[in-house]
Amino acid sequence: MNEQHVNECDEIDRIVDQALFSGTPFPIVCPCCGSTSCHVYMHKHKEYHGGIWAWCSECKSSAHMSAWIPIWWKNAPFIDEKRLCGSTDYLDSKSGEIDEWVNKLLKSEEAILMRKRLEEDKENVICVICGTEMIPLEKSSWGMICPNCNWGWVTTRFDPIDTDMTDYRIILQPGNAARIESIRIVSHLANVNYIQAKKLIEAAPVKLFEGKARDIVIAAAEMKAQNINHMIQPDFPYDID
Repeated sequence: MNEQHVNECDEIDRIVDQALFSGTPFPIVCPCCGSTSCHVYMHKHKEYHGGIWAWCSECKSSAHMSAWIPIWWKNAPFIDEKRLCGSTDYLDSKSGEIDEWVNKLLKSEEAILMRKRLEEDKENVICVICGTEMIPLEKSSWGMICPNCNWGWVTTRFDPIDTDMTDYRIILQPGNAARIESIRIVSHLANVNYIQAKKLIEAAPVKLFEGKARDIVIAAAEMKAQNINHMIQPDFPYDID
């Protein structure tokens, strides 16, 4: 009975990066079992997109994914595309030929130039797929996208104020006149009626509101707009618009 590559190892897909970026010749060391029996094959179905297979002939760990394929890659002429599937059994039967093919491509002028550009790219603006200079995504994210092949990367940007878990307090200070707008805002923030809000203004200093940083900014901005004297505890590191 033929062996099947069904052993799952989360580390096996690390060798894909090695194939794309380091230029290390194959076979390489398996991150799952330590033997020098790891291989990678890519196959383009479209100009920049296709499948990637990574597997170990020794421990049978494997990974298969749809992915962007670098511009320097060329499909091996000896691989029957119709036999490519999630299993790597067919590819393993040709692992020697595949290693030779991959190593040949890694030594190509196009692949070497790509690796050199990426090594020199300290700002991460060069597309790893086609080598085009990428452009920034919208302001709501940290990320870049390639205008040529549409490959890109993105990291959600979190404003520090939204990850601040400190409980802040707004302390109503003495000296505020019991004007209708002041009473209305104090009533809203303290969740009391107007009569009680007026008493709070007269009894200052008193704690008026407690919450996370984003809520404090909104509440303090209301008070600032009406010149209501207050302070925030503990020290508040964010601007109040």
